[in-house]
Amino acid sequence: MRKLDAATLPDWPRGLREDLAAAYIGVSVGTLRDGAKTGNMPAPMRITPGRKVWLRDVLDKWLDQKTGTDGTYGSRNPWDDI
Repeated sequence: MRKLDAATLPDWPRGLREDLAAAYIGVSVGTLRDGAKTGNMPAPMRITPGRKVWLRDVLDKWLDQKTGTDGTYGSRNPWDDI
């Protein structure tokens, strides 16, 4: 079985392991871990006693809020209003 990583994934799974969740949002594992502990980043959910995952749509929503976008990614440009 091939190991899943950011370079080999054609589509991201809905539930991301810690390393993939960090890669997905562009931060280190340590930054993700610390951010989740402090509440500055989304927390993982436990899907089994030994496995926690970050939901991709929760990460997307967090990024949208963090960047002030609505998830449409460029459909509206504030400079168009000038």
